[in-house]
Amino acid sequence: MNDTPSVLFDTSVATENAGDEIIMEAVQRELRSASGDAFFVRIATHDYPGSTGRRWIRKSDLCIVGGTNLLSSHFFRYRQWKFSPWDAFLLRQKV
Repeated sequence: MNDTPSVLFDTSVATENAGDEIIMEAVQRELRSASGDAFFVRIATHDYPGSTGRRWIRKSDLCIVGGTNLLSSHFFRYRQWKFSPWDAFLLRQKV
């Protein structure tokens, strides 16, 4: 088992949308099935990650995005996934 947790960007945290919760339950079920005993730190997509979230992003070997409607051709206007330019830089290093 890898001691470094992976990051799961979670659309069900900090939202009132019940659909996000249903989708994330399915995402987590599939991750448990595929990754066994791996540990995932959940970071909200509907709020900025903050210093603790950024620390986990830097520390992790794997970042997974779960959910719907996060990416669109009008990404910066639609703003379903909240992150700053600094956060985008951190994510770019993980791709």
